Amino acid sequence: MGAGRAATFLNVQPFVALLLSWLILDEPVHAYHVAGATRVIAGAWLTTHR
Repeated sequence: MGAGRAATFLNVQPFVALLLSWLILDEPVHAYHVAGATRVIAGAWLTTHR
């Protein structure tokens, strides 16, 4: 995979924690969480997509 591509996915890690906290602990998810996750995931997709 390479170090550059792997580093891109480290930015997605907080949103995986958000998803797990929502599923396991029933924490609330707000609009700013969704907006931030959408932008980070879009950025990760743009950097890895050819």
